[in-house]
Amino acid sequence: MISQFRLAWKLFRDDRVPRSVKAISDPGDSGCRSPLGWLLNLIPVIGQMGDLAVIGLGVNTFVKAAPPKLSRIHGQS
Repeated sequence: MISQFRLAWKLFRDDRVPRSVKAISDPGDSGCRSPLGWLLNLIPVIGQMGDLAVIGLGVNTFVKAAPPKLSRIHGQS
């Protein structure tokens, strides 16, 4: 999972990745900051698990939507 985050970070900083693909991360980010997210965070474990699931899903979707050639290049380094 850590390697997926590293790959997503490298892809996000790469200028060759289209802005439309980079915009995929916005809904996941705003989902964690929504009022419903704040309410779920009041429940000790469930709130954090929900945030991790949303972030993980956003990272996974972003990496899959990025150009495969760039994913391979950044995945090797």
